[in-house]
Amino acid sequence: MSQKKRHFGYFPARLLWAIEPIVQHHRNTEMVRMLDGNVFLAPSPSGGALLGAVHGHAMAVFHAPDAYCSGPMTLDVPDAAFAAAEPPEPVCFNYCGSHYHAEVPEWMQPGTCFVHDAGIFIQPKMRHPQWAGEDNEFQPCLFQRTSSVGTHTIGADFRLKEGSPIDWRKALALAVSDTTAPEGDFLAFSPQLVNLFSRIEDMCWNESPEDRPRTFHRATGNGGKPGAIVLTIEGRPDFVGLYMPMKMTEPQPVSWSFLRKEKLNG
Repeated sequence: MSQKKRHFGYFPARLLWAIEPIVQHHRNTEMVRMLDGNVFLAPSPSGGALLGAVHGHAMAVFHAPDAYCSGPMTLDVPDAAFAAAEPPEPVCFNYCGSHYHAEVPEWMQPGTCFVHDAGIFIQPKMRHPQWAGEDNEFQPCLFQRTSSVGTHTIGADFRLKEGSPIDWRKALALAVSDTTAPEGDFLAFSPQLVNLFSRIEDMCWNESPEDRPRTFHRATGNGGKPGAIVLTIEGRPDFVGLYMPMKMTEPQPVSWSFLRKEKLNG
């Protein structure tokens, strides 16, 4: 009798918080076409694992060298797990008109998200000091949810599926190969799609040791037809994003009222 294959993986919890806007946008706009399965975890050829979220209008993928997975898998993550993965804001202290910000203790900060057949849980960066001497079997965590069996509620229950039903690499490879930008000097896109990457940009800015890195939006196309817009962030080769442009006939011109100098009274 063959044993059932076990699935297991882990990745930095902060990445789960960063991709939530894309997951929620997917649930709000594509419930009929694709009920779940837009979060994926896959082994990386260069080590670690790839974690991302994808739907019909946008995609974000991270390469996490400190992540692992036993094979390609698709995750349906509860909303509460995203909330538990949110990095806490530093505490602000005031003294004599000055403001001082201090990071919260590591035992209050989300560290690693573990996923397996039995469920999902998020461990803090360190164990609470009062439990440091406890048995190693005692592992309190910031979030835990067992895998759903039978009935499943999107947004409330956790589920892990083997493989990735979405061919996200195909869309990325196509966009990278389309080196010819679409005709014209204008590009139309939805601000809602660009805003889906705001948490990712904030995270990269906070983790940058220097000034805030720049974000690049590269238009692609083939034969005059616009393709996906590739989004990259300076100094972050571990991330790539895609979002789709909008159809456009004529660009909205700049009104003359912005360009013409005002008349002086009198």
